[in-house]
Amino acid sequence: PALLEQALFSLQQLQNLHQQDLLLNVHVIDEAMGSGAGPAAARNQAALAGSSEFIAILDDDDQWTEHRLQRSIAILQQEPEVVLVCGDMEVPARGLDSILGDRLTIPEQGLTLDHRDLSLDCFVCTSTVTMRRADWEQAGGMREELSRAEDYDLWLRLTASGGRIRLLPDCLARYGVATER
Repeated sequence: PALLEQALFSLQQLQNLHQQDLLLNVHVIDEAMGSGAGPAAARNQAALAGSSEFIAILDDDDQWTEHRLQRSIAILQQEPEVVLVCGDMEVPARGLDSILGDRLTIPEQGLTLDHRDLSLDCFVCTSTVTMRRADWEQAGGMREELSRAEDYDLWLRLTASGGRIRLLPDCLARYGVATER
């Protein structure tokens, strides 16, 4: 509950900051609703509960940064070949400003990658992902029978037929950060 409270607080901060141009429809799947069945089941249920054009994922132990959604949605609106927008993630508990570190050099406009790139290295941090609902539904969501890598499996299926990923240099989320209120 404390981690979920932190995650929801980061969403509230984002909503307060961008109240004129951002409407968040948050769907929390708790244990009573089936989150105990695993992340894939919880994410699929949340997606089914929603109806907005875009899906953005936030795990309960993560927080979004303030510009997390606007840039991602703009890319998805302008570039139909991009099926997923993601970015870097901070892991303060490990002293990391960047989970991607020196693995990739990402220009300011981002880096457009494809299935081959993704199959060589899973550079997608799940709590930074924004995608179109139509792409999620066409792929069939996350495979609930997978106990690990259910997210990576979805990314691979999304890109297998030519879909592209835009990797932004921005830190779009923080892992396990205590929020000051």
